[in-house]
Formats: sequence, C-alpha cells, structure tokens
Amino acid sequence: MGFDTSDVRRILEAFEASNWEYIHLSTSDFEIKISSKSGTIDEREEIVFEREVTKSSDSLGERATIGNDAEAESIPAELQISQRNLNRDHSASDLVRITAPTVGIFWASPSPGAPPFAKVGQLLEPDSTVAIVEVMKLMNHIKAGVSGRVVETVAQNGKAVEAGDVLFLIEVESDDLSRGTN
Repeated sequence: MGFDTSDVRRILEAFEASNWEYIHLSTSDFEIKISSKSGTIDEREEIVFEREVTKSSDSLGERATIGNDAEAESIPAELQISQRNLNRDHSASDLVRITAPTVGIFWASPSPGAPPFAKVGQLLEPDSTVAIVEVMKLMNHIKAGVSGRVVETVAQNGKAVEAGDVLFLIEVESDDLSRGTN
C-alpha cells in the first residue's frame, strides 16, 4: 500500500485535531513520525515569510497591514499564513501591537537558552525578527514591520498563541505608520 500527499495531509490533519503528542506510522515502503514536542528550534525546518508594510485605513483608525490576499493565494494551502496586522493601540499614543499571523507556538528566541530576538527597551527596525511562531514544525519568523522600541512582550515563550493574539507592544515614531514604509 503506497502513500501519496493526500494521505500524508489527512494524517497531519488527524494529528492536529487530536490531543496526541506523538504518532509513528510505518509500512514496508513508508514511514512517518510526527511529534508535538521536539529538540531545539534550530533542528526544525524554517520558513521565513517577509511581507511589505502598506498603509490602509478602516473604521477602527489607522492600520498597517502585512501582506495581502493575492500573496496568500500564491502560497500552498497547507502553508498559508493568516494576514498579520499591526494595529494602532488608541489607548496609548504611538503604541503598535504586533500580532500572531497564525495559530502556533510562540518562541522568543531561536533556540532554548539563546537570548531573545527582542527585549523590552530594545530598538527595532522594520525588518528585525522579533519572534518565531511555529506551526507544524514550520518556523514563521515574525518581523517588527515598524521602527520603534519594545515596550512589552505580551506572549509567553513556548506557549500557544492564536491568530491575532498580541505578541509585543512597540512604541513607534509618530510618523512611521503614516509614511507607510517599512
């Protein structure tokens, strides 16, 4: 009995829908091992999604949007990343929320014991990596998208995040979002 990509996809979907920590299936010509736990992040496959920051507006006020639907359609369905928003926080001047692009595990550093990508008080550039959100062993490097200083790390290292969850609060220059540049 041979396995094709649709079989593997169904196995992955069943694993994700379960509360299993590990699965190992093998036949004479096929073997697959899936684990929700693993070694260091460096041992896992990495994919970097870089997106352009564009200016847009909506009923909630100014918003900088990372990526667009056309870009998402060009990514295979199993690797699609939800659109990430940097939402202006209107309760505090010049604070931007960096949110999770997808459900996954938040990693503040590239590997256990390594210094975090971004620390409170650190100055960031738009292309600075601030974290990794891991989904199915794929590493999504999260870029700051704006220039500014880290005010707070909201997400907890090694904990699950949902798409749209706030990861960081960033104090930006007052004209950074209005310029619409990265």
